[in-house]
Amino acid sequence: MVRLLSAVAAIVLLAALPACAEEEAPTLESCARAYGSCVDACGGSQDSEAARAGCVARCAARRASCEAEAGYEQAKPWLQEQVDKLEDFLRGFREGPREDEAKDL
Repeated sequence: MVRLLSAVAAIVLLAALPACAEEEAPTLESCARAYGSCVDACGGSQDSEAARAGCVARCAARRASCEAEAGYEQAKPWLQEQVDKLEDFLRGFREGPREDEAKDL
């Protein structure tokens, strides 16, 4: 049973990979539109309920991947600001106070 769940999880993750190949950064709205189109396509292309459920699960995995990428794109400026602050902190930590400021230490 554990192997089956692991295999299903791997398939879902691999199915989500093509969603990262978009040229432009995705938005939450574009992810939702793509998900709706994918689910609609599943309804017409699959002949059994189990196959449709598998197809819809693949659509959901792609949407999750798309939304994660969209969130990252929105967070990039904040993340860069945090990286810059950390670099400033580390520079100050390594360099320490100037000699004329360190007399009282």
